[in-house]
Amino acid sequence: MSTFITVYYDSWKNKMHLWELDDNGKPNHLILDHELEYYVLDKTGTSNITSEFGEPVVRKVAKNRQAIEQLKESGERVFESDIKQTVKFLQKRYEGQEIKVDIKKYNIFNVDIETEWPESETINLIGIEDYHTGEVFQLGLKPYTGENKQIKYVHCKTEAELLETFCRFLKLKNVQVVYGWNILNYDFPKIQDRIDTLRLKCSMSPIGKVIRKFDGSVDIVGIEILDSMELYKKFTFKNQ
Repeated sequence: MSTFITVYYDSWKNKMHLWELDDNGKPNHLILDHELEYYVLDKTGTSNITSEFGEPVVRKVAKNRQAIEQLKESGERVFESDIKQTVKFLQKRYEGQEIKVDIKKYNIFNVDIETEWPESETINLIGIEDYHTGEVFQLGLKPYTGENKQIKYVHCKTEAELLETFCRFLKLKNVQVVYGWNILNYDFPKIQDRIDTLRLKCSMSPIGKVIRKFDGSVDIVGIEILDSMELYKKFTFKNQ
């Protein structure tokens, strides 16, 4: 049975990008056609599908999101059109399956950046740690002067080289999950800001797509981000 990694819905092309691990732990990236479905009242009243209110409904498929919105504006009652497309897709994809997560199968890395402050916005160090092996990698602008021989240090001559090396690292290690403190709102938006400012062609995403959100955070399509700060806020009932 395939193991879920992450999913992304391309609303422009109406395609679903799905990353899974096969039975042997090999990652696969699938690009699947997706139907933009919704339900309307069955005027014949004979459908065996019912709404949450017990009313008979029939399934429809729209060409795009605008078609559904126009239908709503016309006064038509539309059901299940506001459910996220990724949620609908995953429910159907894994319906009836017992989902068991084996954390050992995922390539998980901790990421932390350092910047030159307050003189510059330049990122001068990116630290990366393999969750499973404990291996520590550092990409830095200055020569390494520490004594820890366990650290695998890469000296980069410029910030552009550092960022390009980081993007190559994510692909080389086939990173599937990253975690860290406040990485959603600081580390990764900062990295993307510097990539954009320096007009680099590299991307943190395996398919070259990083999405900026209105709240300032970013989505790295193809990589799942776990922010320790956000998880703390969500699952801790009091400030500590």
